[in-house]
Amino acid sequence: MPTKSLAATGNAQKFVKAINGHDTDGLTKLMSSDHVFVDSLGNTFPASAMRSGWQQYFAMVPDYWIKVDQIVSEENAVILLACVLRQRAHKRKNESRWVVVSRPFTA
Repeated sequence: MPTKSLAATGNAQKFVKAINGHDTDGLTKLMSSDHVFVDSLGNTFPASAMRSGWQQYFAMVPDYWIKVDQIVSEENAVILLACVLRQRAHKRKNESRWVVVSRPFTA
């Protein structure tokens, strides 16, 4: 796998780890200043809104986590084929497609 793909995949996996750990500080550190989050309804949110957005979401859905089934990457684009799970039920809730466009992570 080319170096750019490895770095981008590593960044995506760090996001998954932070999401599954409900680590809003970690998520914030991973986001660039021009980060844009697009929800399942197509609404967009800037990086500046994401810390409070994730805090609110984790409070609303305290057992939220995602399970990545497959990662596809090329250059700095990563597609995560994943499903949303609930820790209590360990059942798939819905299939999700996460697209992450990543830059090399320097922290």
